[in-house]
Amino acid sequence: MDITQFTRKETHTVEIKDPHGAETGIKVDVYGGDSKEFRKRLIEINRKAQEMTKEPNPMAVAALAAVKSWENVEDGDGNDIDPDSDEALDIFLNRETAWFYDQVYFVANNRSLFFSKPGKS
Repeated sequence: MDITQFTRKETHTVEIKDPHGAETGIKVDVYGGDSKEFRKRLIEINRKAQEMTKEPNPMAVAALAAVKSWENVEDGDGNDIDPDSDEALDIFLNRETAWFYDQVYFVANNRSLFFSKPGKS
């Protein structure tokens, strides 16, 4: 088998489920945990998280750093939340939303999701 036949993808999209496995309508484009974009965002987000709390959850910080973009993440008034905002960081640092960031973290760290099959992009 030619192991060089697989090509790297920049992101992978995950459809977020609620804590009981039901559809939420939320879609997240996730950077791989070993990508340059992820590492750059991790430094920035970790710095912001350190300003917001003494001991931020490193898994939550890493999960938010892996977010390139998302759809249908809204505040209580139905307004879109920007994944680069302090509000997004608040969501990820909240233990009550661990079900959300766990799914993003899992995808970011599953390297096999960031390679295309031969002949596909």
